[in-house]
Amino acid sequence: IIQPQADALAKSDGLAGPSVTGEQIQALMDKLIWVYDQPEGTTTTFAHAYLGSFYVASGYSGCVSPENFDAAKGRKYAREHGEGKVRDELWKVVGYKLWSSQAANQAQ
Repeated sequence: IIQPQADALAKSDGLAGPSVTGEQIQALMDKLIWVYDQPEGTTTTFAHAYLGSFYVASGYSGCVSPENFDAAKGRKYAREHGEGKVRDELWKVVGYKLWSSQAANQAQ
């Protein structure tokens, strides 16, 4: 299930417990800093995502024919590839943070 759909499904099922929301993840996505790298002599582009100085994930793109390579498109496609990975990682990290705080509260 795509996460925004999961949010809506949980609400429609009447689930009231703490949960991570798509809005929380999007707020973090909006804070990302993207750093791009294209190794010399290649048609490969990397997009690395950071929250401050915390590395989250990377995406990449590659072009088969050097004569078709366009650096701007390489950055665009690398970032698009990376955004899905970043979103997945953020769901895990934020979910773990919520679980950890719930477990700490129950231990008290």
